[in-house]
Amino acid sequence: MKNEEFYKCLKYSIGGGLNLVLKLILVAILDIFTIPAYFNYFITQIIILFTSYIYHSKITFTEKMNLSSFILFTKCVIGLKFVDYLIFNVNVYVFHTDNIYAVIISTSLIFILRYLLMDKYIFNHKDDNEKDLHNRCDNIR
Repeated sequence: MKNEEFYKCLKYSIGGGLNLVLKLILVAILDIFTIPAYFNYFITQIIILFTSYIYHSKITFTEKMNLSSFILFTKCVIGLKFVDYLIFNVNVYVFHTDNIYAVIISTSLIFILRYLLMDKYIFNHKDDNEKDLHNRCDNIR
């Protein structure tokens, strides 16, 4: 793994950690107000969508923020959010897991898949000739 790829993964991991902390805080706060877990986590996911896009476009993948990249980001992440939401609710309602533990479980399972989608699809750096600027083989042609 090249140094720049390592640092990109590190920045992604830090962003994921920050989003996890934010998720835990939001779930805990909304839980205090006895908001049902399904609605609590839905609100949390909406907030995380925006904070995640801002962090990863600015810091992890150093892309300009614009409507088209946000739409692409949202399309890819929405499927993962749905799976994340299902995993959370199955853990809470089927396995009777505490909300906080359910957040940790669902977030952990989605982590790698989300990185791969962001790196290879959403924030894929290509030049005007459709060559991937991060792929050594693509840079040769």
